[in-house]
Amino acid sequence: MCGLLGLGVQQSFEELSALPRKLHRFQPQSSQSKYQQLHRQWLAAVERVL
Repeated sequence: MCGLLGLGVQQSFEELSALPRKLHRFQPQSSQSKYQQLHRQWLAAVERVL
C-alpha cells in the first residue's frame, strides 16, 4: 500500500487508511505431491540456466 504513496497515487497515510480493505485468501487447489513435482521441475529449470 505504501507503494501508492511513492507513485503519487495516494497523497497521505490518511488517504491510504480510507481505502477499502478486501481480503482475498489464496486456497491451494492441488495436492501436496503436485506442488512437490512442480517445485522439482522449477529447480531443474533453474539449474539449466545457471
